[in-house]
Amino acid sequence: MDCSTILWKQLKSTDKDAPWLECKRFGTVGDNALGLLDCAFSPSGDYFYVLGLRGNLSIWHQSQRETWTEQPPLLGHFGSVTDLSWGRSLEPKFNSRIKVSESLPYLLTSSLDQTLRLHKQWQSPTGVTTWHEMARPQIHGYDMNAVKSLSVDCYVSGGDEKVVRVFAGCSVESGCVTKGEEQSVAAKQPALSLSNFANTSISSNALIQTSKPNDETRLHLETLWPELKKLYGHNFEIYALDTHPKGTLVASACKSTKQNFADIILWNTSDWTIAQRLLHHQLTVTCLRFSRIDGTHLLAGSRDRTWSVHAQQDNDYKLVASANEHKRIIWSCCWVPDNRCFLTGSRDASIMLWGGIGKKLGIKLREFRDIKEPITALDAISNETINSTYWIAVGVESGLISMLKLSLTEDFQTNIALQMHFDVNKCHFSAPVKALEFNRTEQGVFLASGGEDGIVRVYRL
Repeated sequence: MDCSTILWKQLKSTDKDAPWLECKRFGTVGDNALGLLDCAFSPSGDYFYVLGLRGNLSIWHQSQRETWTEQPPLLGHFGSVTDLSWGRSLEPKFNSRIKVSESLPYLLTSSLDQTLRLHKQWQSPTGVTTWHEMARPQIHGYDMNAVKSLSVDCYVSGGDEKVVRVFAGCSVESGCVTKGEEQSVAAKQPALSLSNFANTSISSNALIQTSKPNDETRLHLETLWPELKKLYGHNFEIYALDTHPKGTLVASACKSTKQNFADIILWNTSDWTIAQRLLHHQLTVTCLRFSRIDGTHLLAGSRDRTWSVHAQQDNDYKLVASANEHKRIIWSCCWVPDNRCFLTGSRDASIMLWGGIGKKLGIKLREFRDIKEPITALDAISNETINSTYWIAVGVESGLISMLKLSLTEDFQTNIALQMHFDVNKCHFSAPVKALEFNRTEQGVFLASGGEDGIVRVYRL
């Protein structure tokens, strides 16, 4: 396949035997370019669409006769979305040139299509703001299971391999890094390699922050983020990750059928060594969440139907609470922003609310079963207009997303109620919601969701 689409035009429209000549060639170039599947005109004839093997839809507009201009493409995952993470507002760990205010917000998503993608807002020349895939920091040889942002310029990821990988870039849209006073370089992935290496052969023009969404060719060739470190310590495929709110630790867990391999590893981000191993669960740890304010507590949910909380004591994390109230696997867990309580969601269609601080730590406060579907994703954000009130986003196995309102008094009396279901046409299509995450910005509150249907959605609340 030559990765091109040719538009032909008859030399004389009045003569049916007149020869046909090539008048325009559309397509992509590069080592990573795959073939094209189909093409079509819009009903009006002024737009031309080309569908690629990766599901990417390239668009051209005929602004004037025989003049075609490429438009922002429609891109996205073509496999199940497994995890997502908003870019952290922490200062750059590796490149001081990055300005946090100019880079955020952006969203990282991982998928079984073996890619990790970065999505960001873009304002068109007409003033319309839309979300687009602006970079593809990682193209891997394994299915990707987890991703978490560490700082504005760094993230960690894990897939169906035993290694946690650390990546950093010098800008959001181009995957370049700097080494001391040297010129910024981009990243490339050699043939048969799983790692992204620094590449100085790309022209400086390629490193300028993009002014429009990238096409498939540029995403593959110029937006990879260089890999900084591989973290070895797990015996099986990485399944869950989280990062400390201050960026000092990374927590990771792998698939497991025995307690010996179901440990949680804490990694120091200063030297990327193992800080501690936390051994408690019997089976795969499915979700990890540091407490929001200071990261002194680490919450974990497991396939063994139990949850655990490890608290920081004398520079180490020690088990302080655990329970097995759920009847089926715990798929998701989250803290409320002020750490006063946390929630666990299970395949048994229940959401349980637990005390998060002081003497109430680990005490069951409430059980909610009004949704009546297996719970697959949870996240919480505070309601700034009413103290001690929170919004809880809930994703279920059918792909629907709901919003709960939680109120918590000073003596831990709780009230939780279903507030709304999202429009079914704006949720996920008969496929489980795999991840939900809120993000409060100067532009408002965003909620990102990813599902097994391969769709990433961003809601503005």
